[in-house]
Amino acid sequence: MVLALVAFDGRSETYQLTDLGAWVGTNSYAQGINNQSQVVGYWNAPAGAHAFLYQAGTVTDLGLLGMTATNSYALSINNQGQVVGFCETTNGSRAFLYQDGSITNLGAWEGWDSFAYGISGDGHIIGYVDTPMGARASLYYNGNVVGLGTLGGTNSMAFGVNDALQVVGASLTASNATAHAFLWQNGSMLDLNQFLPFNSNWELVEARGINQSGQIVGWGQINDQERAFLYKSGNVADLGLLSGGTNSYAFGMNNSNSIVGTASSGSGTHAFLWQNGFINDLNNLINPGSGWELREAWGINDSGQIVGWGVINGQAHAFLKVKVKGSVL
Repeated sequence: MVLALVAFDGRSETYQLTDLGAWVGTNSYAQGINNQSQVVGYWNAPAGAHAFLYQAGTVTDLGLLGMTATNSYALSINNQGQVVGFCETTNGSRAFLYQDGSITNLGAWEGWDSFAYGISGDGHIIGYVDTPMGARASLYYNGNVVGLGTLGGTNSMAFGVNDALQVVGASLTASNATAHAFLWQNGSMLDLNQFLPFNSNWELVEARGINQSGQIVGWGQINDQERAFLYKSGNVADLGLLSGGTNSYAFGMNNSNSIVGTASSGSGTHAFLWQNGFINDLNNLINPGSGWELREAWGINDSGQIVGWGVINGQAHAFLKVKVKGSVL
């Protein structure tokens, strides 16, 4: 269905909203997209969650890691079509890599359980492992695992990586009472809060994504509210709130600094798009008679295609939101 609508700046926009749930099933959730418009995520089948890869109307079930696996979740895809995520098995959770039609168990990453959340263009995989000492952010490549450390606390988790091998995530600090957003690069984990001006009033809690120029998105606390942020070189931009809302969380961004996430609004939790200094409820950019309520947006590629999930006819469905050629995003 192609929807004609009025954009946030008064100009006419045209989008095509694709119901991925029509292909992959109800209770489906899109988590990532690459520049080839390949989408990954998972849906809840009767026998358990299944990771999927969607492209141009074709859905591939990525399968499970052997007979002991019960659920699989695809969370990220790079421009080479490599997919990462994790499977739940009777032996615990295991990170996986899917490529060339095969799913590979990446092992326990020297811990009890492993989880893959992101993959760079050249195949560096990031996530975390559960160990007897706590969760540890980790980097995996060609069978080698590098522990990224913590900010002094017991737990850390990595969520995003770029091709310069800059990794972002969240870690408990030395008190184990507070989590802070981190940037790992050149072998060191850095607390993003240490680079902020003294009077910024921000506490950056979790970094979720980083683009190729090193700009970082996530969420933090300011003035007793949880707010989505864009960070670069010590400067933080508050991405703002939706009408009637009190909090916002950024999950993904592209190389043009278009950012997606979720935020509370006066009528529930809604997916948002932020660009050029404005936060926009994605539900305002679709036909109000479509029956959709877009809840969370998790990924955006360099063409401005957005993926996430929403509710239609009382069911959770993954969606792909595409700007039609000639419209202004």
